[in-house]
Amino acid sequence: MESEWLSGEKQPMIYDMNARTKKLLEEVLELPASDRALIVAELDASLEDEGTPEEIEKAWAEELERRVRDVEEGHVKTIPASEVHRALRERLRSAR
Repeated sequence: MESEWLSGEKQPMIYDMNARTKKLLEEVLELPASDRALIVAELDASLEDEGTPEEIEKAWAEELERRVRDVEEGHVKTIPASEVHRALRERLRSAR
């Protein structure tokens, strides 16, 4: 059985975002992959000035801990990679 997220019936969980940011993300996710990749590159470059490598590493470690905690506490559902890959292949076939 395909998950709601992979079937497009449900959007992925978005953590701690205000309404404006959520709307922006939803709009960006509708763009072609090439445009999204450019946006990712620009956002990544903009973060380079957001702290020392140690501060960034600490922030990522905290984010990872939060995500693991969310899985362990049942706040999010994991999806097996095989299911994700199958669904992506189907979506790519249907987009052609």
